[in-house]
Amino acid sequence: MGFLRRVWSSVTDTSSYADIIYQRVGRSLAYLVLLVTLTSAVSAVRGAVAFVAFYRELERQLVAGMPGFSLAGGVLNWEGPEPYVIHSRGGSLIVDTTGATTIEGLGPYWQGILVGRDRLWACQGGEVTVLPYRDVGLDVNRDKVLGWLPYLKPLAVVAGILGYGVTLAAKMLSTTAAAGLVALLAGFRGRPLPFFAAWNLAAHAVTLPLLLTFGRGQLGIGLALGGQLLLYYGLVLTYAYLALRWPTDRPATAPPPPAGVL
Repeated sequence: MGFLRRVWSSVTDTSSYADIIYQRVGRSLAYLVLLVTLTSAVSAVRGAVAFVAFYRELERQLVAGMPGFSLAGGVLNWEGPEPYVIHSRGGSLIVDTTGATTIEGLGPYWQGILVGRDRLWACQGGEVTVLPYRDVGLDVNRDKVLGWLPYLKPLAVVAGILGYGVTLAAKMLSTTAAAGLVALLAGFRGRPLPFFAAWNLAAHAVTLPLLLTFGRGQLGIGLALGGQLLLYYGLVLTYAYLALRWPTDRPATAPPPPAGVL
């Protein structure tokens, strides 16, 4: 079965899971890696385009005379008017140490960075990461940032590669957790599965949750962590429940004994 056909059947046809449950784990692993890689690649290209646009605008602003600033002891001192705003196709950079600007100021898709007095908020696709300056332990100023600019592009490439590795590892861990839930569900339904079979089922049952997560990121639709977990694992268990309604034939591990032999 081709990859795209398998994606389609994993989402639309729970009877197809009967042929998947007892297949080799390597096939399910390859399917999941390819699915995560393709969705990550699209996000990476989109993020790279946004970063280049943002980088060029930041460089222009710094060279043109961005106000002076310094970050020391976990506190940012800004020497210009606030809020200071840089807009580009890649998002927005807003500096406001007064606390008057919230992340909604980044735009309808919450794309960019809001710099506050003691922390910053990095928003990507509606997901917000908060970074207190004290956790970083950096002492920087405008002149240092100007000196770092030539290194930002290669660092962005390294960050993208590391980000893919972290994303892949996280999806493998979440699929393993989902497999544990699938095994419990199968036991409750009186159809116990060995863990490798539960993992095979889970690796395909996560298809729709992964695609929805990817779609939310592209559209900038934020969702609280609790809602993300409920949606993700709720869909996985729904697919597992529907898949377990169909008969599954476990391959024989040994040939049957000859007739008349006990």
